[in-house]
Amino acid sequence: PGLGRLATPVEGDRLRVAFADPRTGAMRTLAQLGTGVPQLLMTAYVGARQPTASTVVVEQPEVHLHPAAQRALLPHLSEWSRDRVFIVSTHSTVLLDEAPADTTILLVERANGVSTVRDADAKPRPDRSKISQVEA
Repeated sequence: PGLGRLATPVEGDRLRVAFADPRTGAMRTLAQLGTGVPQLLMTAYVGARQPTASTVVVEQPEVHLHPAAQRALLPHLSEWSRDRVFIVSTHSTVLLDEAPADTTILLVERANGVSTVRDADAKPRPDRSKISQVEA
């Protein structure tokens, strides 16, 4: 969010990927935007371009992304997964808390060299309304 318009100016035999700042029009390259933007673009490319009925594994798409950018990514992941299987590993409470209700969330725990996988809903989640009332 707020990156501006994607532009691909050609300079001689080079193609740049940049964003035009919505306020000033100045061009900012991927290197100037930090590591989260290139990672997000790669996730978008993979998500949109994989063939139907494929399985796509994405490791921690939230790394280096502002929470608002994580929220903006969620609808795209949902759309891309309509006709593909997406396996997304995350540590992001934003992605976990705001995932669509029909999302399967699995919890992987490792203890004594053994990994176990279980439905994250198998363990009761805290009632967020009570937490909000306590914090208020």
